[in-house]
Amino acid sequence: MRLVLCENEPGDADRLIQALGDTTSVEVVGIARDGLECAMMVTQLRPDLALIRANMAALDGGRVARLNALTSPDTISVLVADDEAAANGLLKAAMRSGARAVTHLDADPAQLVGTLQELLQLRPSRTDDDYLLVSDPRRLPVTISVTGSKGGIGKTTTATNLALAMQQRFPGQVVLVDFVGHYGDISLMLDLKPQNNILDLAGLKELDADIVQPMVSVHSSGLHVMAGVNSADTLTATGRLSPMHVAGLLGVLRRIYRIIVIDVPALAYPLSQYLYQRSTYICLLTCLSDLTTVRSTASLMQSLLAQRIPANRVKLVVSRHDTRDTYSVAQLEDSLKHQAAVLIPAADEVATTALNRGIPYVLGKPTSPPAMAIGHLADLIVRDMEAAAQAALGNTR
Repeated sequence: MRLVLCENEPGDADRLIQALGDTTSVEVVGIARDGLECAMMVTQLRPDLALIRANMAALDGGRVARLNALTSPDTISVLVADDEAAANGLLKAAMRSGARAVTHLDADPAQLVGTLQELLQLRPSRTDDDYLLVSDPRRLPVTISVTGSKGGIGKTTTATNLALAMQQRFPGQVVLVDFVGHYGDISLMLDLKPQNNILDLAGLKELDADIVQPMVSVHSSGLHVMAGVNSADTLTATGRLSPMHVAGLLGVLRRIYRIIVIDVPALAYPLSQYLYQRSTYICLLTCLSDLTTVRSTASLMQSLLAQRIPANRVKLVVSRHDTRDTYSVAQLEDSLKHQAAVLIPAADEVATTALNRGIPYVLGKPTSPPAMAIGHLADLIVRDMEAAAQAALGNTR
């Protein structure tokens, strides 16, 4: 470990070097005589650790630790007090300054070296998966909720095909979640026979990747699927799953997958609202065949806006669009004060064949009008993802 020492009085550095003992694991690369010099040395030398005397001229130890965090984030700052009693009194100040530990001049040498080595081991590596995830906006997980104000408008069909379209663009990085569902509709559409479903999470207090991943099925396309409830339990599932379960599931999935597509039930209950708030994008489905659907879609749109969800995160999707519909797209957009992103053409034969074969039309009929519309929706989302990543990268430069 490369180390910078800072002494308050002549002899302090010698005492610290003596405390470190005769060890080849420590290389003292600089000895500073006051706080300002210590901060400058850390900036220039970028050591692994800095042992900083708490009370110094020019700049005190806490101020030096704060400066180190700005100029050399990888350097671990440790405050050094006169004795053990003074060290105990420094703990709060150390936390506020960003120092990682507090020691003192009379510390046991073996214990001091052990503490420093332990701090180095705890330091995140730049090859750490979590570091790569949080430091690169292009890896930011994206959650897409597909929902609608009522059933029977093609919500599950759209969610399934959209997830497959995203899987084609992000191979192996997409999971489709049938959130409760009605008797496992997504599994039926994909011809899957899962052994587990989302309700299996209900009895668990904590979730991690080792628990969640075995519950996920893998489709032949490479799409991963968290199945819905394929039993009468679907009627009680929403009462058995708490926001804690949903939060835990999303937290785990976001660390495993780049894209999470969730089929959210039309019924607006607290769990649905939580999912909307956690979603990067919301695909709001509607159709133009009757007034009640248009009105209920407008009400759901207002509910989303009331939850302070930005309007640009809502992708309005007209499902089963037909020029003979009772209402026009222009009338819908005027009612919702929101532009339709995609029109999915009505194609009952394509949809029925896909359902009966267990092969969604994005796979079975990739050039059909509905599949092309889903592909356009996926491209719109990818374009927004790329724009958001570029903006974030610009902010970090």
